[in-house]
Amino acid sequence: MMVQRIRKMQLLCAICLILQLVCYRWLIPFHLIAVGLSIIVIINQKWFKVIQIQYHFYLIGLYFYRLWVLSIEAVYLLQIIYVVFCLYIAVMLILFSFHCIL
Repeated sequence: MMVQRIRKMQLLCAICLILQLVCYRWLIPFHLIAVGLSIIVIINQKWFKVIQIQYHFYLIGLYFYRLWVLSIEAVYLLQIIYVVFCLYIAVMLILFSFHCIL
C-alpha cells in the first residue's frame, strides 16, 4: 500500500518537473513542490524500497542549480542545461514509477 503511494509521489514529482517547464509563467512553484515530494520519498525510503533513490537527490540538486541560474544573469546555455536535466529526471522518474526500468 505504501509502496504504491511512493510510486504515485514519484510520478507527481515528474509531473511537477514537466509542469515547471511547460507553465513557467505561472506563479506556482512546481519545482519546489517536486522537491518537497522528493524529500518525503527520501525520508520514507528507509522503510520501503524505492527504485533509484539517487534521482530524487538529483532533483534537489537541480533545484539549487535553478536558484543559482535565476540569481545571476544567466547565459542561455545554463538555462538549456537546466531544461535538459529537468526533462531527463522527469522521464526517468516516470519510467521508474511505472516499473519500466529496474
